[in-house]
Amino acid sequence: MAAEAEQLDPLATLLVSDLQPIVCRRNSTKPTFAATAAKFRKGPLPPNLAPSPHYPTSHSMTRWLLLPLFLLAACAPGVPDNARIVVAGDSVMAWNRSANASVADALQARLGEPVGDVSLPLAKVAGGSGSLNIPTQLRGVSAPWVVLNGGANDISASCDCTRCGPVLDRLISTDGRRGEIPALIASLRQRGSRVIWADYYTSPRFAGTACVAPYRALESRLGRMAARDPGVSLVDMDDVFTPADLSLFAADRTHPSPKGSARIAALVAPLLQR
Repeated sequence: MAAEAEQLDPLATLLVSDLQPIVCRRNSTKPTFAATAAKFRKGPLPPNLAPSPHYPTSHSMTRWLLLPLFLLAACAPGVPDNARIVVAGDSVMAWNRSANASVADALQARLGEPVGDVSLPLAKVAGGSGSLNIPTQLRGVSAPWVVLNGGANDISASCDCTRCGPVLDRLISTDGRRGEIPALIASLRQRGSRVIWADYYTSPRFAGTACVAPYRALESRLGRMAARDPGVSLVDMDDVFTPADLSLFAADRTHPSPKGSARIAALVAPLLQR
């Protein structure tokens, strides 16, 4: 259970961290960078992204600072027609894509077969626009296996790690039966997908802080949900991560390094080989 906590604080997450996610991948059906950039440059700024005290007040500057985020959403990875595995979720899954070393890349290399990837940084389970909403990422997906995570961006945007009951309840009830996550899982199961939910690791940035507690609560609730359905597996990334091993983490001490992404793939792969 890791506090991934990537808030939109002030876009440095996107602009400084190598712009890692903004890379189109195989078989994407999304608009091209050029088309998206042209539309973004000419069109009005969405109301929910208007200038605020936290961002530049210049309309033009705000527009161009936000361009990478819109390119990111418009150029999400694709799902090969013959893929039996699709990865979805937030930046823990998407990180290192620009180096062909994301979780999906590592799974593809390990298993020797195509792996779809619709994960995106900043994605939420209950919120987010377009592909920055995890259920939307998976709309129309009916692969035999779906590997996903989520919830960190919902938690980080809604509470300060000490009053997280309402957002946790929205994500998943204490008994694991209700909420946005069980609804998403039920939808995937109805489509015939088996689901592997990857619970967060504890990152060095948040280890030993109050932010660990809501993720432990989330893990317990996810466990109760998974226990009721043999088609749903819960894996804990803490089984292969330790915050003391900085080689597993990117420079921000939160997201996985390529070695960390490979560890996540190694954790998940045995379940996909059944």
